[in-house]
Amino acid sequence: MLNVISITSMVEYHFKVSPIVYEYAAEQANLTEGQRMFIIKSIKRDNESYNVLYDNSKWSCDCKSYKYKSGVTEEGYCKHIRLLVFFLKEGVVIPFV
Repeated sequence: MLNVISITSMVEYHFKVSPIVYEYAAEQANLTEGQRMFIIKSIKRDNESYNVLYDNSKWSCDCKSYKYKSGVTEEGYCKHIRLLVFFLKEGVVIPFV
């Protein structure tokens, strides 16, 4: 089992309950060209969230699954990165924090 919470559950929560994906403005997160920073709120724990960085075609996340490589895909993507890849591929508008 890859993840307790599925990507489908996260997408449904984002659109039907409350948005959980936001993007930081470049100046807010002190980003350089080619970088984007996102925050994904946990749908299980109210006060928990994860920062996901896109840095010139490389993804990283501060969640435990990504850090310890448990529950990641062959590409090394945790569910938070997979959610963002899906949203960006589908053209979902991600609001700024």
